[in-house]
Amino acid sequence: MTRGMRSWIVTIVIWVLLLGSIALGKTYPALDTIWVVLRLLLLLGFSIFFIIMIFRHRSKGVGFRYGLYGREWLEGGYSDAEVDAAGKQLLETLGPRIQMAMAKNPTPTASCHHDVRTGIFSVSDPKYRASVGGGQMVQVEIVPSPPESGTVARSYHLLLPRNATENDTLLLKNEDDATDTFSVRLSEVTPTLSGMVLARLGSFAERIVREMLAAPKDVAKRSVQDAG
Repeated sequence: MTRGMRSWIVTIVIWVLLLGSIALGKTYPALDTIWVVLRLLLLLGFSIFFIIMIFRHRSKGVGFRYGLYGREWLEGGYSDAEVDAAGKQLLETLGPRIQMAMAKNPTPTASCHHDVRTGIFSVSDPKYRASVGGGQMVQVEIVPSPPESGTVARSYHLLLPRNATENDTLLLKNEDDATDTFSVRLSEVTPTLSGMVLARLGSFAERIVREMLAAPKDVAKRSVQDAG
């Protein structure tokens, strides 16, 4: 039985009992007293339940958006599907920012390519995971025009928080340099990306393009130095 079906059954039972007590209230006056006692017991039970959940999840916060029967509520407030959607939105927004950054740094000797890909990669941090159904990443390539050579490429893996709350962070992590990471709180990208995140993504994209455009020149310079 699914979680949704259980919720509907509980709701139907409560409404049947409520309507039945109204219909039989005049015949059985004691029902009013029984309902008062039941409401007090439910209130006490829910209060104890909330206190236990807050205590158990005190280190990561508790999400209250999912109602009383949602598994995601107990685990932090966001479902895996919502977190995956936020991560996908982040990746898809970065792409146009990279193109805009390339337009600000026009060069006739190189072209820029980028795309969002699905692949398999390991996640060492137990607090994070890859996207459900396959890890998501954005691949950026700077391709020099002939006669220059030496394509420069970077891949940024999307790392998503487990049992996510609004204060947990999404990461875009360079697979070759762990210090090259873009982080953003989940609350800043759901339901849409905030203006601050868009500005930060723009700056992040400009840095990526600037560093990658400089990379072939640095390689050529070292080659000349080595040859000399």
